Amino acid sequence: MKKKLFVLLLIMSSQLVRSQEKITVNKHYYSREDGRLYVPKSFPAFLYITSDTISKKDIQRLESQEMPQYTNPFYFDTEGRNTIRSPWAVDKETKQTIEPRIDVVFDVFVDGSTPITRHHYSDAPTYSLNKNIYYGKGITVDLKSSDKYSGVETTYISVNNAPFDKAENTISEWIEGENIIQYYAIDHVGYVEETHKKSFIFDTTPPVTTHTIEGPKVEAIVSPKSIISLSSVDSLSGVHRIYYAINKEKMKQYVAGYTFGRLTDGEHIVRWKAEDNVDNIELEKSFKIYVDKTAPETKYNIEGDLYKKGKIKYISLRSKIGLTATDNKAGVEATYYNPDQTAQITYSEPFGIEGKFGKHNIAYWSKDKVENNEKIHSFGVFLDNKNPATRISYSKKQFFTRDTLFIGPKSKFSLNASDRGAGISESQFSINGGETQKYKKEQKLEKEGFYTIRFNSKDKVNNLETEKTSEVFVDASPPEIYINFSIKKINDTEKDGKKLPVYPNYSRMYIGATDKYCGTDRIEYAINKGAFADYSSPKTLDISELDLFQESKFYVVKIRAYDKLGNMSEKQIEFYVKNE
Repeated sequence: MKKKLFVLLLIMSSQLVRSQEKITVNKHYYSREDGRLYVPKSFPAFLYITSDTISKKDIQRLESQEMPQYTNPFYFDTEGRNTIRSPWAVDKETKQTIEPRIDVVFDVFVDGSTPITRHHYSDAPTYSLNKNIYYGKGITVDLKSSDKYSGVETTYISVNNAPFDKAENTISEWIEGENIIQYYAIDHVGYVEETHKKSFIFDTTPPVTTHTIEGPKVEAIVSPKSIISLSSVDSLSGVHRIYYAINKEKMKQYVAGYTFGRLTDGEHIVRWKAEDNVDNIELEKSFKIYVDKTAPETKYNIEGDLYKKGKIKYISLRSKIGLTATDNKAGVEATYYNPDQTAQITYSEPFGIEGKFGKHNIAYWSKDKVENNEKIHSFGVFLDNKNPATRISYSKKQFFTRDTLFIGPKSKFSLNASDRGAGISESQFSINGGETQKYKKEQKLEKEGFYTIRFNSKDKVNNLETEKTSEVFVDASPPEIYINFSIKKINDTEKDGKKLPVYPNYSRMYIGATDKYCGTDRIEYAINKGAFADYSSPKTLDISELDLFQESKFYVVKIRAYDKLGNMSEKQIEFYVKNE
């Protein structure tokens, strides 16, 4: 009957294993192979006696006359070995008492304790945080069950709420994340251990690291000011360390952002990986960057009016200054200029210089798209915003009257230009509306008449003077000479075939001259090849006041009249004086 019950319990146990419910068994006797009998301590005990070894029909239960209250049933109070004794031992053949006398001892082993099961994790990477235990790759679990008396019959385990099954092998297959282990053991007399429940987090996935670049950058071109920051996330055990290296350096622990200013100008490779708390290591990643430490290079050029004299660059208000910037890698972000330290201006197109006449200083520089600032350069210019000044001058002699300047026929005019800045490039003129000509040398005005001369000059930065006008009259007509005597001729005579008048010796000669434009300036005369003398000057007597014709003879008088410009007319008179 007991054997059938045991088989039935086994069948029921195999069915229960298929569910999540804990397997239970009824307590029972257990007879070990060596004949040792184990009984559950909680079982009641009865003693029976029989002499029938075959049918076992004649069985009598033993009664205790002395202690009926503690028998039928009685209970074993001690775990482990218990004995039932009968004094003394009798030889089975002779039926005689054995000498020396010894007790007949029946052993009964009592088991009142449940098994004890302990779990053991293999030496996989482990980490604890907030009562959570994390394991890495290679984690296995072994269960070791022990029982003090009857021994362990079966150990059961359930992984992640699966049905309980016999724990026959090392457990090595887990799901990523939390794993729950439940286990217990049953001994040979049916004592069932309390279910143990353990959990751990299985982590085989390495961290994932991302990078960010803070500061100036253009795609993979970075500034020396830029910082690369690494950030890792791990969904289970958490990030233990981040490692990084530049180029072929050995990996070292990442603590804070790395500034690219430590690197040389040019291309570099940033490498990194992360490790979590259970030794899962990320595959190495890398990022190629170009550290741009080179500032742009800016050049200037002057468009339009420009004249160089030594180190001085003369420009006009029309001149434009252009700035051209180039950059080796990131590209130019902006170009700036600052004229005369007035204000920083972002360059967009060629600009002119305004302000006072004289020297100006222009500072300029550029920055690239990763904020490399070029060293400030500067250059000077001389702003020539004043036109030249041209004067016209006429050669002597000149006479001004009635709002008109008169000059003689051999007079010349000159243009004299001056410029405070770049200097004169050329002067030009036109006469009486004629063709404009470049002035090279002084010009003659020979024909008599009224002249309008227009002229101006241009300097070497093309500042053009407003055209000026000068009006002048060329007087080429000499005075007209008039000769009168104080008395009419008294006769005529001949000399060399010429008929000459005759005047008495008391005659006086009067000389006069008139000029068409400027008036007569002076008259002079000479008698008979004598020296010329001024007629009617403050220092001499008038010829009419001198007795110059007293002798009876032929006289030849030469007369010259000059106007105020030096135009001269000459006249000669011949006559005979008779002394009466």
